[in-house]
Amino acid sequence: EGVIVAHIWPPYAYGYQGQSDEQVVSKILGTLRDMMYPPNCTSTLPKPLDALVTRWDTDPHSLGSYSFHPVGSERMDPLALAAPHPRSSPRLFFAGEATSLLGQQCVTGAVESGRRAARAVAGTAHGESFDFSNAAFSWDLPPPPWDVPRPASSSLHNRKAPK
Repeated sequence: EGVIVAHIWPPYAYGYQGQSDEQVVSKILGTLRDMMYPPNCTSTLPKPLDALVTRWDTDPHSLGSYSFHPVGSERMDPLALAAPHPRSSPRLFFAGEATSLLGQQCVTGAVESGRRAARAVAGTAHGESFDFSNAAFSWDLPPPPWDVPRPASSSLHNRKAPK
């Protein structure tokens, strides 16, 4: 009894477009068999009891689920995505794994960029400017000179902002 998870990302995932779930599972099992057994072996893999094939690139609720940087992308492109709008007087800030240099396609990138954006929002509210061209990693930033106000009903009341 076990579980097999196969994650196929672009550009390899494009080869499965238009195929039925059964065809995708069959190809994956064929690849797994080729990886696990020598070419002259007659053993076969057991048929799975169940299979779930997701298609995040065409799911209207995720449309890819995470960023993909194709050939020709620049290393610093995520910082361009993170730039606030308008740059002269920021009112809209961006976060997400696609805006992270260290955590692209990962939850850690989403968290890191969220911290960076939250710092920029709070700093803007306190009249500070935030240089996104040097904001690759939120943990490289010095701690803010002010405390983040919290509602009195918060269980975090009287705590200082994380550093």
